[in-house]
Amino acid sequence: MKELPWNVFGTLDSLPLLRVIDMSNNKIREIRGKAYHHVQHVERLILDFNELSLDPARSHPRVFSNFISLLELHLTDAFEDGPPRNLASTLHDIFVNSNLTQLIKLHLEQNEISEFRDVNVFCDLPNLLDLHLGDNDLTALHFNLSCLHNLRFLDLRRNKFTKVLERDLHTMDNLAKHERSVSVDFSGNPFECSCKLNPFIKWMKKTKVFVRNKANLQCYEGNAIHDFHETKNCAPKLLASTRRGATVVLCFLSMVLIALVCALVYLQRAKLQKKIEPVLDSVSKRVRYTSIANVYTLSSFALSATRKMPLVRRLRLDEVISSYPELGPTAPDGGYSWLVLLGVAFIQITVPSVLSMYGIVRGYLAMNSSSIYFDLWSEVTLAPLLFVAFWSLADPWTKAITDLASIPRLVGLIGVALLTTGVIASGYLATGGVGAYLAGLSAGAVMGIGASFVIVESETVLRRHFRVRLPLALTLKNIATSIGFILVPALTHFLLVETGLKAGLLLMTIAFVPTAVGTLTLRFPAPQRASPYRLLLADEDNELGIRMSPDRESESETRDNGADNVGYGTGDKQDRNVAPLFSEVNSIYGYQDPDEDVELFVSPTARSDSKWKQEFRVARYFRFWAAVVTWIGIRAGSLFFWILVPALFLQRADPVYFTDDWVTLLVVAGVGSFVPSIASYWSIVTTVQYRRIYFGGACWLGSVVLLSLTYTYDYYWFLTWSLLGGVSISSLLACQDLTLFDVLGNQFAHRSHRLFSTIVGLGVLAFCFVHSENACLRVVALLQFLGGCYWIVPPIWEIIRAQRLREG
Repeated sequence: MKELPWNVFGTLDSLPLLRVIDMSNNKIREIRGKAYHHVQHVERLILDFNELSLDPARSHPRVFSNFISLLELHLTDAFEDGPPRNLASTLHDIFVNSNLTQLIKLHLEQNEISEFRDVNVFCDLPNLLDLHLGDNDLTALHFNLSCLHNLRFLDLRRNKFTKVLERDLHTMDNLAKHERSVSVDFSGNPFECSCKLNPFIKWMKKTKVFVRNKANLQCYEGNAIHDFHETKNCAPKLLASTRRGATVVLCFLSMVLIALVCALVYLQRAKLQKKIEPVLDSVSKRVRYTSIANVYTLSSFALSATRKMPLVRRLRLDEVISSYPELGPTAPDGGYSWLVLLGVAFIQITVPSVLSMYGIVRGYLAMNSSSIYFDLWSEVTLAPLLFVAFWSLADPWTKAITDLASIPRLVGLIGVALLTTGVIASGYLATGGVGAYLAGLSAGAVMGIGASFVIVESETVLRRHFRVRLPLALTLKNIATSIGFILVPALTHFLLVETGLKAGLLLMTIAFVPTAVGTLTLRFPAPQRASPYRLLLADEDNELGIRMSPDRESESETRDNGADNVGYGTGDKQDRNVAPLFSEVNSIYGYQDPDEDVELFVSPTARSDSKWKQEFRVARYFRFWAAVVTWIGIRAGSLFFWILVPALFLQRADPVYFTDDWVTLLVVAGVGSFVPSIASYWSIVTTVQYRRIYFGGACWLGSVVLLSLTYTYDYYWFLTWSLLGGVSISSLLACQDLTLFDVLGNQFAHRSHRLFSTIVGLGVLAFCFVHSENACLRVVALLQFLGGCYWIVPPIWEIIRAQRLREG
């Protein structure tokens, strides 16, 4: 009987007492969707030893949908021989579409199952009690058991287990919580007598799970068979996954970090005292001076202040605006500056590539470990998410610290120490140490703060060394980032393959050796002779300006008068004193009209309140929130792209012959990032309109890539989206800072930096509560699409309108 016809049991409900159907040993190849009708009372269906087809064209996912009372399903050796993934796909479709919610016993023995395409394959059987997977080819629990809340017996006899992964042991321990009785049978597996078997042996002695036939378990050493025993004198590998080793390393790095912070505070004690004393004085003396209205008030104020204050503190005139144009010294743009650029390149190779590290780790888990399903609060995915969020949250505060520090090398080393500690802490979590939960919760945050220290300090030093050649320096820095996107994933995969998961997670810290070397090259230019104009430079004067050359002035004026600037009112004026970009004599030393009135002779308390009001002032404008939405999309899009692409491919793609193809996806993304990195020189020197169009196009491309990843199953499409994803991410990273300054202006961008970074960081952190990879990708794709609309549509409309005016 190769095919079951329709209505095997008739068209009427003529067998109300039918409870068991046994069709075993019939060589059945196809069961049509309407074969089983009027079987609503059947409780046991036996289809053992048949040849059910795995061909998708001949399969019928709803074949068991009429068995609404089915309690037992026997499918021992019920399918034809074929690739394991085809069988896994067939089983997945059957369980999802047949609504077997009452099933309590499932037999899948002797089906040559080695893996399941969907790790949640059994989650549609909520009442399952007994799961029989004996006589298959399983080497680990490649499926999710946490959704089977009633499971009482797991049959894993005569499979291909040579060891039991620690993740599988934790999974089974979780099943036995809350006084549940859970049994498992591992008998007949070819266990290897080695150190890798020790965790399983120790687990059997203390677990609440009942291990059947425990006394009969045997292991193999060559051709010899031995009873289960712990292997002695196991030599640990370098930075092995022992709890004691990880604890020692963490304690040592923590002590080094504390020492570096103390050294920084000691060296900067004079500047810190200068910053803190005015605040303390204002609080203790309740100074309430707000302004000096005229000359007479100024004279009386100076006289009274002279009598009451020491001579060295007669009057503070901070942030005085000069009205005389001066010429100042240009940046070095050569000599030791090139060594600084090389150090910054080392930093850029490693720090931005941390996300790709964890993408490789997640892919490795999908290939080799069990129960790897999407859970943002799991060990692997939580760390990079907190890394991105706290990087953004910490940026304003690390900027304040780096402004105080006169020794950038020390600040950079503190950042490297924080990064290394975070990575080791995430590896310590995978080892199952005592402080695993605390380590996992803090690892990403520590890494994000460390990355902020290193990147902010390196950017500050680089901009002080280059001004005329700054576009070239920034372009080379972006190219270094692309090199890191290629090298770091390959290095991480090599370490995981050669040393295993836990040791590999700890050894990933060697990627920060170039980072430490790069921070040692950081040094500010030699101090110039003090002069009045050098004391009048604000922070934004060190930024890459948004001024354009004279031949583009008309376009700037058109933009200022365009519809895009209506919402910003008079508070967001563009620079009217146009000067050549990157000229030998920098335009920041010339006089310019201030963007707003500056209050002089204001007490520290009043000035602090005013700064906060100015910082929140920018939140009234629509363009500020458009930038926030776009930046959340950029940060989250980069995060999910790097950590999800390998795992999504391994879960969805068709079988491939080369097991390392999933690593190639991230390497190809790194290759794709080269073109935008080289083109970043153009994006730096081009006009604001074209830069906004370029930036918006990159947002749209990123949106298409992320949305397409939710529907992709073919390897070559994954390869295509990886390439385009690298192009999009690199384009956005290369010009994001300049684009923000273009829209908000230098002063508003600086004043709102704390508010902006905080909102973006919290927005990224909100994805912790989304537990679906498709939902995350679609939400981020929507954010990038909306952001792209804002950046692209107004400039294009202005260009079209200007062209019509010229033609008219």
